[in-house]
Amino acid sequence: MASKDLPEQHMLEAELGGPMQFHGLIAPPLPAAPVRPRLAYRRHWKGGEQEVHIHNPSEGVPHGSDALVLQALLMAPPALTHPYWVVLVRVEELDELIWKTERTNTLTLDDIVQAVTRLQTTRFTLDAPGGSPGRQTFHLIDRLQIHSQSQKPGGEKFVRLFQVEFSPTTLTLEGLDASGIRA
Repeated sequence: MASKDLPEQHMLEAELGGPMQFHGLIAPPLPAAPVRPRLAYRRHWKGGEQEVHIHNPSEGVPHGSDALVLQALLMAPPALTHPYWVVLVRVEELDELIWKTERTNTLTLDDIVQAVTRLQTTRFTLDAPGGSPGRQTFHLIDRLQIHSQSQKPGGEKFVRLFQVEFSPTTLTLEGLDASGIRA
């Protein structure tokens, strides 16, 4: 889609019914159906025009409370045993961080698992036509592992731990360096 065919960010936000979240990369709350596999728009960012393309054909674009889950994960301390900025957070700890961020949240564990999955599987492309820094494609979360265990042999599994490695772009957007220190 040509740049001139993309809506401005404020037009897309009016269509979606709210502002884009997390540096303009996560949509406001969207209806459950139909799933939106992509969003694209133009915005003015740091003194220049930028095209934003958000693409996730299987899970739908991140929206609504996904921003809350991402903010809570970014509040978790990085694991000292990993060379890159990785957080290891138990379900109870993540729930507490989410609650600290938004005391009225009603997220279930399924909601949280869906959110981190969307955040990890969505591809973002930022393009500054004719300008710097050019095209950049990334994921907010580079790697995700959801650790689970069974209560009994052969029993139902339940989630106990999330292991998340953020992309360098996510850390830069949040003003964090690779060690988790605010720049």
